[in-house]
Amino acid sequence: MRIAMLGTRGVPANYGGFETAVEEVGRRLVELGHDVTVYCRGKGPDEFLGMRRVELPALRRRSLETISHTTVSVAHALRHRPDVALLFNAANAPSYPCSGCGKSRWPCTSTGWSGAAANGPAPGGATT
Repeated sequence: MRIAMLGTRGVPANYGGFETAVEEVGRRLVELGHDVTVYCRGKGPDEFLGMRRVELPALRRRSLETISHTTVSVAHALRHRPDVALLFNAANAPSYPCSGCGKSRWPCTSTGWSGAAANGPAPGGATT
């Protein structure tokens, strides 16, 4: 299965919890035989622990970096049509409708949406 992982700084995990989750989950998916692509903001090798790294630009401004990178990543992923997309970080919720998350484009899931239990599903119909 072709799996895209979006919404973080990418791998290797040099920043925080979402990046560590991508590295650990991605590595295990590769071990199970899946083709894993991780969208990354920083420079690094073309491949890391068997995961293909796609480096794309982001606006280097604190309030825009995450969402701008995820928007570009979603556009790239839509052209390359993964079987599944894993979108990390609730800060990326504005990009969910563009991805078709919860509709016909790809099955996907979101992490980090803490308001789901009290406030209903995450924006764009994503599941937590």
